[in-house]
Amino acid sequence: MFIGRDPVTGKPQQITRTYSADRKERGAGKRTAEKKLAALVAAVERGEYGGTKATFGSLLDEWTAHSERMGRSPKTLYEYRRKIDKSIRPDLGATRLDKLTAHDLDKLYARQLAGGLSPSTVLMHHRIIGAALKQGRKWGWVDRNVAEDATPPSARKPEITVPSPEQVRALITEATRPAAKNPELATIVLLAAITGMRRGELCGLQWRDVEWENAAILVARSVWQTPDGIGTKSPKPHQTRRLLLGEQAMVVLRARQARAVDDATVAGVALSPDSFIFSSDPDGSRPLLPDSISQAFDRLCRRLELPALTELHKSNPKATRTDLAPGEQWPFRFHDLRHYTATQLFADGMNPKTVADRLGHADASVTLRVYTANTTAQAQAAADSLEAGLGVAALAL
Repeated sequence: MFIGRDPVTGKPQQITRTYSADRKERGAGKRTAEKKLAALVAAVERGEYGGTKATFGSLLDEWTAHSERMGRSPKTLYEYRRKIDKSIRPDLGATRLDKLTAHDLDKLYARQLAGGLSPSTVLMHHRIIGAALKQGRKWGWVDRNVAEDATPPSARKPEITVPSPEQVRALITEATRPAAKNPELATIVLLAAITGMRRGELCGLQWRDVEWENAAILVARSVWQTPDGIGTKSPKPHQTRRLLLGEQAMVVLRARQARAVDDATVAGVALSPDSFIFSSDPDGSRPLLPDSISQAFDRLCRRLELPALTELHKSNPKATRTDLAPGEQWPFRFHDLRHYTATQLFADGMNPKTVADRLGHADASVTLRVYTANTTAQAQAAADSLEAGLGVAALAL
């Protein structure tokens, strides 16, 4: 019996059933077979047969290919494929799509948690699975998204570590010392703190992006890096942005340009408008890599911890940086400079839309969810304002 075509492969699907009866039951056997055939036809019409023989792994492959066609960044695609190949495909890749259940997903999440994965990592796997199944439903590969009925673990929102203005100044000062062995690191740290730019966006800056007369800079591209290679990408439309800069930033950029021109002259090459502002090449033909910035910033933080750690070693030679007192630790990542930008702007009374525009968020609600808007200073100001409205009435209580 023809029961339709596979919704994924398009191949025709048939089912065959054989009914037999003894010679003594020829008449009755025929009637029994006819009843069973009628029941089979009714079951087919109810959708109990058919479906697809395609596997969940094939959907994951097509979903990642679709994500690439839709313009997902190489870095994002690399992370999708890495998580799928390492943690999803080995368990569920061979499962037929029409047999996949929410219970299968919940068992996968339980195994991953028992194996030591964090709730946030398992939740990320759930989001990948859900996104693939959602797209599969749109394509007609599955009737419903079973991930919607699964129960992934809850993940606590990570606490954001934000350096203070004094700590940012200390980072810039330390980066200017000869021990840093990276004369441009101080410039990068300063620009990150006052613009909120991501490391890839900083790496992607070219000299043609600087508006010297208007004291502004255009964020028009970002450098991506994976183990497979590097490249540049255009930010999403809402992330391409023009940032106004202050006097200090322009002084720093002019100093950087002067050094770049000197390096190019010594090497016998010339800078062009397309030269990258931050580059290890005299002609600025190749950008710095995002990972190199993170590594240099981490070494910077470790040097700032060194005096306290050296002192601690006098009493405890086996001590590590985790044994330092909280005030002696420098637990920051380069991305925390972006948090600093947002937090300082909120503390200065800037509205969420202004902060979102500077950071390149399309929706100000994203900014409010991610960054610390309610600073201690604002909380104290709110308390003082409420009490001021009551005057001395509370003193009579």
